[in-house]
Amino acid sequence: MNTDDVRAGTVWVRGLLAGAILGGIGWGLFAALTVGARGDQSHLNAVFGRYLTGAAGISLTCLAISGFLARIRHLCTPAVALAVAPVSGWLFLGLQYLQSLVLR
Repeated sequence: MNTDDVRAGTVWVRGLLAGAILGGIGWGLFAALTVGARGDQSHLNAVFGRYLTGAAGISLTCLAISGFLARIRHLCTPAVALAVAPVSGWLFLGLQYLQSLVLR
């Protein structure tokens, strides 16, 4: 195994870990804003209107920046992190939506 292969593996691992941390913080704040209402009731109008639209815009921006950073050799770790962070939350939200459909 040459040093480029080891470096590439390290870049991916660091990027995945950083993306998981950024995604956890970002989607945790999203959950706190949408579910942290008075009486433990979520603001469904705010979730589907303002917050979810904002989350989609931020996610697309992160993915676009990630695409640009991936072209620069020394910035591959932040590129992977910016790609993993929003995608992890959308996978979680998608699974929650499917679960709500099944448990109706």
